Amino acid sequence: MSLKNSLRDRLKSLGVQEGIKKSSEFQDKRRYPIEKSISGEYLHNSFGEVFIHTDEFPTDYRHGNTPLSTPVGITTLARWAKTIDLEPLNSRDLVFLDTETTGLSGGTGTFVFLVGIGFQTVEGFAIKQFFLRDPAEESAFLISLEEAISGFKGLVTFNGKSFDVPILKTRYILNGFQFPFIEMNHIDLLPLARRLWKYRLANRNLGILETEILNLERSSEEIPGWMIPEMYIDYCRSGDSRPLKGVFYHNAMDIVSLAGLLMKITTLVEPGKQDDVVEGVDILAVGKLYESLGNDMEAGKYFEAAIQRHLEGDHRILAKKTYASLLKRKRKWDLAIPIWKELAAYGQWDAFVELAKYFEHSLGAFDEARCFAELGRKIVEKIDMPKVKKEKLNMDFDRRITRLSLKIEKKCR
Repeated sequence: MSLKNSLRDRLKSLGVQEGIKKSSEFQDKRRYPIEKSISGEYLHNSFGEVFIHTDEFPTDYRHGNTPLSTPVGITTLARWAKTIDLEPLNSRDLVFLDTETTGLSGGTGTFVFLVGIGFQTVEGFAIKQFFLRDPAEESAFLISLEEAISGFKGLVTFNGKSFDVPILKTRYILNGFQFPFIEMNHIDLLPLARRLWKYRLANRNLGILETEILNLERSSEEIPGWMIPEMYIDYCRSGDSRPLKGVFYHNAMDIVSLAGLLMKITTLVEPGKQDDVVEGVDILAVGKLYESLGNDMEAGKYFEAAIQRHLEGDHRILAKKTYASLLKRKRKWDLAIPIWKELAAYGQWDAFVELAKYFEHSLGAFDEARCFAELGRKIVEKIDMPKVKKEKLNMDFDRRITRLSLKIEKKCR
């Protein structure tokens, strides 16, 4: 079956006829066209026309607790996303994108019926929403979107690498077009958000991030995402666009929140700003991010700042372990040893291993090293852990203790 025939069959299943001329029955369905429900205009191109709704937010607008219109540097984000071309640019060179579709599974049977894009302007922040009024107009819809994003250097999404971009790619290919996003540098904020707030939030979906990070609550216009596919199918059957107002609102808020989240993240990870971060666990997370980028100097500043915030429990232990590990790589023993001793006082068995290694290999103090190894083994015996892991640790400690005992005996001869 050809792609064209496949598309024709799907359109027929929605009650849509191919071509410009519609049946009288279909025309009767259009008693409430989209322009009667949502303000907008029709943009014409060589494939037809597409409905576009535009909204603008002034320069003083704050999305929750976050301004949107101030250009910010994205060097750290670009390095994390491995998009070198974006490093010297700022947020004004980016376009934010979110889609609404007829299903979540993807594949050739899933349509993208609403695409929202957002971008910074001199006047503030603007949103354009492209609506697929009729599946038969998909070519015009896709070409208009391509023209709108053509001037931007980078793309920002939330889970876009796994969902939005692949499904758009499918739609472009099915319509016989080259995929326009293939050359764009892409920053997907979902994996970064999961990384930065994993110590503070159990769930890092966009709704939770809006509430907990952006300090924002959506209005009563909000439509749950799971309802949206069926609402568009109902629209295609009835021609009544009035229920879609909430869908446009949902998509617009996703776009604005995406921009707000990027502003928040760029502020959070800006080099040298660790003292400005409110939450100690966020400082720890940023330090881990810098460590993954190979920037140990900046990572060390954040780890030290996190420890000074008096973190509690597991977070404090993690901060100290991570910082001590970094200091070990830099051979800054005078700073690492006190941290390991503090961790040993907390009953952390791996701190005893590090101390035993240091006293054995760096100082040649075999008695002290054996003492730390023996204490570490006793700690392991008291800890509740899987049997296999405990047996392995005991064997490692036993080998270390035996080796150190032989070195002490040899030294005493």
